[in-house]
Amino acid sequence: MDPDSPAAAFADRCRFLLAGLIGLGSAAPAMLLLTAAMFGWRDTRSAVRDWWPQIAVGYVAMLLVLFAVSGAGSRRVRAAPALLVPLHLLLFVVGAATGCLANCLWHAGNDWSSWFVKPLFWLLLLGSLPALCIGCGAALAYGWLERRGY
Repeated sequence: MDPDSPAAAFADRCRFLLAGLIGLGSAAPAMLLLTAAMFGWRDTRSAVRDWWPQIAVGYVAMLLVLFAVSGAGSRRVRAAPALLVPLHLLLFVVGAATGCLANCLWHAGNDWSSWFVKPLFWLLLLGSLPALCIGCGAALAYGWLERRGY
């Protein structure tokens, strides 16, 4: 298949989206395990139960960004699959910032610093390394999909 054909571009975009979805799909269990290891299962269940709207808003934002960059991103990632690593870090930052913004809007009458800045700081501090690891996994998944011909 010609690498510049529309079919090849569509296959690259699908492979890019699938690798991104594998990365985002593995992020939720990784987040749960990391949180449970740090704070225990009881506090993890309580946090998910209390903050599920903000988590959902963050995941929706990540999916929208992934889809928005899939056209140009798939062409660049085909040349260098390692670009999925900073992309997943970017997705994490977008999701964390959007979730924290939803948190701030949810608690509208309260202090901006307490409901946006502090949670964003802790999310970025504790979540950047796992996001980089998940990006590495997504790059490996992209390469595996490409070798298999998907």
